Amino acid sequence: MKVEMDVSAPPGGCWLKMVETMYGEPYMVEGEDGEESIPMAHEPSPVFTLEEFEGTGELVARLGDEEDAFESCLIDAGYEGWELGDEFYPPLWEYFGPLYDPANFDAGEEGGEVPEGPEETPGDFMDVLELERAMASDFAACGQESGLREAIEEGWAAMIVEQYQPIETELVAWQEQMQGHLDSAQDYLGA
Repeated sequence: MKVEMDVSAPPGGCWLKMVETMYGEPYMVEGEDGEESIPMAHEPSPVFTLEEFEGTGELVARLGDEEDAFESCLIDAGYEGWELGDEFYPPLWEYFGPLYDPANFDAGEEGGEVPEGPEETPGDFMDVLELERAMASDFAACGQESGLREAIEEGWAAMIVEQYQPIETELVAWQEQMQGHLDSAQDYLGA
């Protein structure tokens, strides 16, 4: 059962008492597409003003030769045909799914290119798990050796800093305001 808040009525009751005790007056947020304002307990975090930045395209654009070095390392380690692809991850699910449970996976159903499996298909779950762990170790070693892991960590950190720097002052002020509200609530509870 979903409960809808009646925004046409002014805030009141226990909710208003809680808001006034902790935050002062309710914070009013304009509704979408010119709808009525909606009362909230407090001002939302400035983080909500950030744009989405989880796409891999920007991160890939920050890399130098590390991606090619990673793929070359995989080839040298015997993993011919493995690439990070457009989504910037190898098709591990598509590769291991049919090995773990062939009855529930169609080969290539995800549409991406999947490297060929081993010549001898592992016989049971534990054999597939052992293969997966060995590949994970090899992939991690190539990520380290090629510098890809460090480049990704540095690129992601730079992207986060670039997103948060413009709102740093507002975010710190909001955090201090929230701490003040928590202090007020503690004082009220202690009274």
